[in-house]
Amino acid sequence: DYKDLSSGAQQFIGTYGLSYPNLRDIDGSFAADYGTDALPETFVLNRRLQVIAISRGEITRQAWLTHWIQQAERT
Repeated sequence: DYKDLSSGAQQFIGTYGLSYPNLRDIDGSFAADYGTDALPETFVLNRRLQVIAISRGEITRQAWLTHWIQQAERT
C-alpha cells in the first residue's frame, strides 16, 4: 500500500484475496528506504526475511520470478 487511501488498499486486498502481509506506507518513507520511486516493484525475500532479488518495473519473464522464488525457498 504505497501512498494510497487505506480504504482503496483494503478493497484491492479483498477483491483479489491477497493473503500475504501488507504494509501501509502513508508518506513513502518505507519505500524511500528501499530506493522505490516507481511502481510496480517486486521484492523477493528468503526465509530469513532478507531481500535477495528486486525487479523494478513489470515482471515480463515468469522464469525470473520462478528462479528467485526457488532461491528464496532454499535459503
